[in-house]
Amino acid sequence: MANELKKIMMEKLERWIIFSVFFALLPFFGNLLIEMSKGHEITLGAVIGSRGELLLVGIALCGVGLGELLGSAASPVSTHPLLTYIFSGMSLAVICLGSLYYASVAAGTEFKPNMVVFISTWGFVVSVFASTGCIVVAAYAEGKHLQQLTTGKIAKDKPSVENEQLVEHEQSQA
Repeated sequence: MANELKKIMMEKLERWIIFSVFFALLPFFGNLLIEMSKGHEITLGAVIGSRGELLLVGIALCGVGLGELLGSAASPVSTHPLLTYIFSGMSLAVICLGSLYYASVAAGTEFKPNMVVFISTWGFVVSVFASTGCIVVAAYAEGKHLQQLTTGKIAKDKPSVENEQLVEHEQSQA
């Protein structure tokens, strides 16, 4: 069962990396190709933009991770409370602070472009860490829930609609 749980977690993480992270970063790879084609000097600011665009990607990734985590926290197999608090708190901080920062930069407030690139890059790094944590904790909870459904073990100490439905299903099968 441990290998099955690990497989579920890895599949969810792989899907998230490919369809969320990779596709979200694709426009930046396009910028890199454009800058190379023009013969311009390749700088981090030229590739990721100096107006905080990378931070928007981080905010979106945190939103996806947070949604996955909150969705799995509603399942009968609860997520690990401390990890849920840590990763959801980090994601919320990135979403709130990143949104405020990006709004200030987008409003045309005077910022140094190299500082915007620096802050956006670190905000993105933190967002990848936080959202990856959310995805892993959510995948673990969903994998444990699937194990319970397939083995017929029910978390009796955590009443839920799904547990009641599983009990009814088992009783109808008997």
